[in-house]
Amino acid sequence: VDITLEDAYNGGETEVEYDVLRTCRKCNGTGSANGKAEACHYCNGTGMRTDVQRRGNMQTITQRPCPHCNGTGKKITTPCQHCNGEGMESVREKERITIPKGVVTGQYYVINGKGCEAPSVKGTQSINGDLIVVFNVIEGEFQRFGNDLLKELKINVFDALLGCDVKVISIDNKEININIPECTKDGHVFTIKGKGMPNMQNSNIIGDLKLIVKYTIPSSLTNKERELIKKLKR
Repeated sequence: VDITLEDAYNGGETEVEYDVLRTCRKCNGTGSANGKAEACHYCNGTGMRTDVQRRGNMQTITQRPCPHCNGTGKKITTPCQHCNGEGMESVREKERITIPKGVVTGQYYVINGKGCEAPSVKGTQSINGDLIVVFNVIEGEFQRFGNDLLKELKINVFDALLGCDVKVISIDNKEININIPECTKDGHVFTIKGKGMPNMQNSNIIGDLKLIVKYTIPSSLTNKERELIKKLKR
């Protein structure tokens, strides 16, 4: 399931849709159009074939799934058109899942019994499979590095030279005031403690927000600006 980095920061719940195999509602899992299946006469309904090999006074007995009924023990004269005689159909289901705070891409958890329904064997219903939810965290203006968050702090080159105050919105949607000293270099990093990502295993651990200064250059200059820069250059 795709979630944003903000979702991973805040945690919460989301709903996912997925395809899963369930017993065919038309034939009740028999695979037969009339809902009934005859016993396979090749294996007498056992689903197994027994082969006996004799060599002199010795004999070897082996068992294998019946190739005529694929081990089901059933013979279907007219297959169910809804499931093509499989006895199972694919259906779309929904499930509410929890997003743990601090979850990272690749982490997953298992919801028991919410996977594919296992077909019955000789009238006995098998255990259903599980739903395995794997998270894929999509980054945006914030980039994750461990528990820390990285974000570009774009400022005009003139503001970097003269110094200025800027406001930054953190991942928790809070406003942070940053003082840019004069002659701040491109690539300089401002570190804001405790404004990074929470740790999924330890809620007491929270990373930092690192703001990386990136200069923005004007696309054009006026004649006056050009003359002033030439004077500075001298």
